[in-house]
Amino acid sequence: MHQLQEEILEALDKVCSLLPDTMSASCKDFVDQYVPAIIEMLREEVDPSEVCQLMGLCSERMTLARGQCVCVCLLHNMALLTAM
Repeated sequence: MHQLQEEILEALDKVCSLLPDTMSASCKDFVDQYVPAIIEMLREEVDPSEVCQLMGLCSERMTLARGQCVCVCLLHNMALLTAM
């Protein structure tokens, strides 16, 4: 499972590198700070919406037009990856 975590971190770092310079460093900091803990919670089968709430990642500015938290959407997809 450690290899999967490394692959997820590498993929997210690549995503961060595609962002404008003004956002790239913040994105990488976020990945480094939060993603290992997020992956561990998903491995323990904590519901993605709970993970986001526990980590304070569902602020009003992080909400999609349909009222769903961006974090929850991303974590549902990440949960699918960690289940493989």
